[in-house]
Amino acid sequence: MNSFTLVNSFGTKCFRILSLFLFFVVSKIQWTYCKIAHFFELESLLLSLITSDEHFLC
Repeated sequence: MNSFTLVNSFGTKCFRILSLFLFFVVSKIQWTYCKIAHFFELESLLLSLITSDEHFLC
């Protein structure tokens, strides 16, 4: 009974740490995704300019 309680409290502690870690990872991914999306937005804009230039060359 005592060992079970010990394991249970350890599991709860692990779960809390894991959920905190997951929250941190998710927020980090969201931030990175926003940065990447912004970067790709700029890149697609540059790409459209380049392709329009190629279009003029053709």
